[in-house]
Amino acid sequence: MVNEKVIALQYHIFDGQYRYKNGRNGVEIVGVEDLKTTAIDIPNEIDGRPVVSIGNEAFYLCFDAGRVSIPPTVTKIGKDALACCHSLETVDIPVNVQVIDDGAFRGSKNLRRMVIPDGVTEVAEDLFNDCRQLASVTLPDSIRKIEKNAFYCCFALQLLHLPDGLTEIGESAFERCRSMTALHMPDSVTKIGEGAFDGCKGLKEVVMSSAVRKLPGYVFNWCEGLTSFSVSNHVTEIGECAFKRCHSLRRIVIPRSVCKIHPTAFEECENLLIAGESGSEAEKYARAHGIPFDPRPNRI
Repeated sequence: MVNEKVIALQYHIFDGQYRYKNGRNGVEIVGVEDLKTTAIDIPNEIDGRPVVSIGNEAFYLCFDAGRVSIPPTVTKIGKDALACCHSLETVDIPVNVQVIDDGAFRGSKNLRRMVIPDGVTEVAEDLFNDCRQLASVTLPDSIRKIEKNAFYCCFALQLLHLPDGLTEIGESAFERCRSMTALHMPDSVTKIGEGAFDGCKGLKEVVMSSAVRKLPGYVFNWCEGLTSFSVSNHVTEIGECAFKRCHSLRRIVIPRSVCKIHPTAFEECENLLIAGESGSEAEKYARAHGIPFDPRPNRI
């Protein structure tokens, strides 16, 4: 009797270059024979069966691959599939792709633009982590969640439209995106992870979702470009070091809804004035920490 587990681990070679295995719905590309290849042209089909998936780590460490062609038959791009492809500048993702797994493009330091097709629901964990030249990303309306570290250290990323329907931004999702200047968050967002915008030093304009209830720890830590900020009327808590090292922050409006402010929330904000209602938690915090307080929160 043939061991089915052994068969599942076997792969074949196509055109002397691509490793593949057969699945229920089609072919999965699982690797490449030559890691020094300069161009990756994935076929539409092999032996009459459509190529439907690029497997985990299929082209991981293909440092010299400057071009990747993905056929329209592909519906899934696996974990770390094109990670650390240092010469890669652009990739056209076919419209039929529904899943792009964790870290699929992480460490591809010269990747400059990306359009994620409609139907993809998550920007996966570490998807563009350390893609330092990535300046342009188009997200579809189908995106519901941006996972942990999705855009970590995307130094060149500037403006990014967050689609209506997005509900969650994960921990450190945009940490150290130091070229980002504006953030407009749709009201569909209900949760933001710790350090989501930590180190976004160029951030000057922030429009928050009115559905967010907590500003978590380190969320705007080291955002040196922020000069003013208005906390939503639905926020009840401001977490640890939430605005630490915001050296240019001169005025923050905190509504009466906020009932808890961590002692370190505004550490090293040496130019700060807190505006809020008399008798509020904002006033108590300001008095306790020697921060000037303005009881006229609506004053411009």
